[in-house]
Amino acid sequence: MSNGSTWIQTVDGPVRLSDLEGRATSLAGINPSTNQRISVRYQATCTRLYSVRTDRGFSVLVPHNVQFLRQVSRKRLGGVGGGECAETKWVPASRLNDGDVVYLDRQVVTKWGREKMGHGWLVGEIVGDGGFNPDKYPTYLRFWDEIEIRERLVSTAIAIISSIPKAYRAPIPFRGPAVRGKSTTVACRSLDSLAIRYIEPKTKNLLPAIESAGSDFQRGFIRGLFDTDGSVQGQREHGISVRLAQSSLDRLYVVQRILSRFSIISTVYPNRRMANFRKLPDGHGKRRDYYCNTEHELVISRDNAIRYAEEIGFSDSTKFAKLTSLLSGGARGPYQEKFTARVQSVSPIDADDSFEYSVSDCCPFNANGLIVRSV
Repeated sequence: MSNGSTWIQTVDGPVRLSDLEGRATSLAGINPSTNQRISVRYQATCTRLYSVRTDRGFSVLVPHNVQFLRQVSRKRLGGVGGGECAETKWVPASRLNDGDVVYLDRQVVTKWGREKMGHGWLVGEIVGDGGFNPDKYPTYLRFWDEIEIRERLVSTAIAIISSIPKAYRAPIPFRGPAVRGKSTTVACRSLDSLAIRYIEPKTKNLLPAIESAGSDFQRGFIRGLFDTDGSVQGQREHGISVRLAQSSLDRLYVVQRILSRFSIISTVYPNRRMANFRKLPDGHGKRRDYYCNTEHELVISRDNAIRYAEEIGFSDSTKFAKLTSLLSGGARGPYQEKFTARVQSVSPIDADDSFEYSVSDCCPFNANGLIVRSV
């Protein structure tokens, strides 16, 4: 196991440590006024690393010289709306304990990369409710909404597909949407060459290119995935949340990291629903038993739901109308995000190789969404 898969936020967007070796780049620092340079060196020797996992799902694998910003104490300030004041301390991973409160990065939302939002939306739709197995069939999107919403989403998809660069297009042309029962399918080979860059055939596991893509692409990917598999739940009085259920826990962790880059903090809950048979629509207006794998859930709550509406939103007009309606009412807004998480476990790991890194001026930076510094 290596820490090369750790994602570092740079001024050019998110980059894996393994891709930073031998490159000169500046970090997107916690303090925007600083211009931090990171130096990464590969070590092909046995190294002690520390796996730090939190109760919200954020985790990172770090070498011994990396410290975390830990909350030492917290107190409320006097007066109405006085807020809270916290005392903090930098602590190496080896001295973190279960239950310690560490800080998440409150990122300033920026723009990076050139990939298009529409292409990201198509990939999100494929992952959510489409199919990708080009050796057997053309890649397809499937829409299940009411007919008016379906027609609008199909038109959107066709328009975006027509904009896919010629270098991505495959020789078999698009043949039009197919309506079957309460669903409409859009299938074409042009989607094959787009999807192959970002997701694994058949399993639809997410590839690292998803996280290194441009900010507009990542926005589109999240929107497409939440259009298909996301939901808006709750009430103004008891709290509003945007939720995403998936059978792949790793996929939710990728989504969580992407959301955090837009200052949207979420919590991942593993094993929300255990594997079992459930009655689901069969595509012909009836319901039948289908075996479903264990489901995990990502939850966006507090004022993160507001930021989700502003930064990501839905193309599904019904979901977007419900979210905006819930957020617009009430005498006061949702509770504010604290940008903290509790340490769930710290595990030392002896790795065969690792990536050592140092940062100029010992400045803090973002690693997998957590605030750290290298000393």
